[in-house]
Amino acid sequence: MDNLSFIAILVGHVAWPISLIVTVLFLRKPLIGVLASLKRLKVKEVEMDFSEAIKSIQRDVASGPGGGAWAVTSTKDLKPNMEWLANKSPLGVVLQAWDSFESTVINCAEQASGLEFVNAGIAVEWLEKNEKIKSGYINLYYRLMAIKTRFSNFENEDLPKERALEYSDTVLSIAREIQEACRA
Repeated sequence: MDNLSFIAILVGHVAWPISLIVTVLFLRKPLIGVLASLKRLKVKEVEMDFSEAIKSIQRDVASGPGGGAWAVTSTKDLKPNMEWLANKSPLGVVLQAWDSFESTVINCAEQASGLEFVNAGIAVEWLEKNEKIKSGYINLYYRLMAIKTRFSNFENEDLPKERALEYSDTVLSIAREIQEACRA
């Protein structure tokens, strides 16, 4: 095989992955919009229905511990710098609230158990299993984490400041409830 044949074969094998990467980078925002609105996906024998999961998350968060997820009645749980941060980076508010939530959950579980937790999901699970908090918080934890992950996929300019503040208020009020339950 001469050099030209080798280069032709190499280009033939590398061309489609490079074109796929370029296409994905070029169409990133439209693809995110399509994926965010995806309700059902079927690949050969495997079929996934996301519409019911999304509705279930919205119902559970709205009716679960902490009250309505998107109906902010007060911002008493928001930290003073969150309004300022929301103007600069709505995603920063979401991530700051989530960090406070996870820290609170881990601290409560460590104080109640004397054990060391490095994962908030495991800490919530321990608290619920040992009846330190009401039933349903583990489910709520994972649903709030899913919403946080979805928000993380937004560009800062695409995430509405109000939604970020509502989510943060909800997360921090649930953190307060967990903290109060652990003290009781």
